[in-house]
Amino acid sequence: MGRLTIKLREEAINSDNEAPIIINYSHKQKYQKNEVKKFNTGLTICPKYFNVKKQLFTIPNDLPELKRKKLLLIKKTIEDKLSFIDSIIFDINVAGDEPTVNKVVDLYQVKFKKSTSAYQSDFFSFFEKFIELSVKGKRTKKKTGLKLSPSIITNYKSVLKTFQKFEAETKYEITFSSINEKFYDIFISWCYENDLANSYINKLIRVIKTVVNYAVKLKVTHTTAINDFGYLAEVDNTITLSPEQLDYLMHLDLSNNKSLEVTRDIFVFGCFVGSRVSDLLSLKEENITFGNKIYYLKYKPAKTKAEDIITKLHPFAVHVYKKYKGIYPTILPPLGHRIFNRNLKVLGKHCQWDVMTVKNLARKGVITTENFEFYKLLTTHVMRKTAITTLLRQGVNENVVKKLSGHAQNSKSFAKYVSISQSYIDESLNLAHSQLPFKPKK
Repeated sequence: MGRLTIKLREEAINSDNEAPIIINYSHKQKYQKNEVKKFNTGLTICPKYFNVKKQLFTIPNDLPELKRKKLLLIKKTIEDKLSFIDSIIFDINVAGDEPTVNKVVDLYQVKFKKSTSAYQSDFFSFFEKFIELSVKGKRTKKKTGLKLSPSIITNYKSVLKTFQKFEAETKYEITFSSINEKFYDIFISWCYENDLANSYINKLIRVIKTVVNYAVKLKVTHTTAINDFGYLAEVDNTITLSPEQLDYLMHLDLSNNKSLEVTRDIFVFGCFVGSRVSDLLSLKEENITFGNKIYYLKYKPAKTKAEDIITKLHPFAVHVYKKYKGIYPTILPPLGHRIFNRNLKVLGKHCQWDVMTVKNLARKGVITTENFEFYKLLTTHVMRKTAITTLLRQGVNENVVKKLSGHAQNSKSFAKYVSISQSYIDESLNLAHSQLPFKPKK
């Protein structure tokens, strides 16, 4: 007769008041001593969250969300482990044998090795397998189920190299079990020493969380420490152009400088369309439709694969479209991102946009401010931000703007555009209010 039970090694409670979780398998045959095998789960839990006598997890609903999620993951992992061992006992019984401790252990080792052989438990080997599965489409986007884009794969490869560099320079061996609070502290310090921006550090943390949690899903590891890793404060320094600056650019004569003329044409086109730069530079003739004397742009965002976006083209955008029609495979002249960003700064300097502008910097966990000339902050993302904030400032309904920009209705990133547009509205109201001053009598 065999029996599975969960035990806590309360004599080995750690500094977080958590005890190691052990699965006991006991078996007794007639006229023989009771045999017991302890399966180490590699997990720990505070004793108050598991009732050993009743063999029940007791997880309150009012716990902080992160703590509750961690406990639920531990619960599921233990239940999966119990089911795994239980299936071994069942197989032995079906074969007509007695599920002795030795037989269960032997079959457990065979099955466990088989279940993990496709995914090496070494962290970096698994990371490479993770990338391979992503390339083949066996890992897809969580919400849409669509295949991951090449840019995401490139990002994974870059992050893998960064962690390999971290291990080589710090001599801190990265394994699934060593990805813990100590790893987090050493890694963040290393990032600070290498002067990495907070936004990039957060990207590295997001990716390693994704990799480790995927390994947990495949039962390669049971570690949960990764879910306690926090993110650093970030800042958004993307500027926007005012309607006056847009108007100035549209009518600026750049016929004597073809490079800046092309840059200006693409940039202003993007400021009216509001698409991501990768979508903008990929637009082709089939993305343009004409009806009722109106030109429309229709495209599917490459990043989200959301429904088609259809937007009416501004007269200047129509002018740019006709100007380059039939010359290139795309409706706009080809321009690399690096050259585009460089040319934008040259264009801004040409326009004498040199007013000092505050830029927040988030490095080494600290947010500081520095002043830069406005033109030095011009990047390709200014197009999308300008398009969205301009529409909001002009009173276009938020839901309409979200549809035109491809943002989901519950998009968190869209909130920053609303905040920026509101600041412009507040400035306009302050100016209007100043024309009608009022001071209450004391």
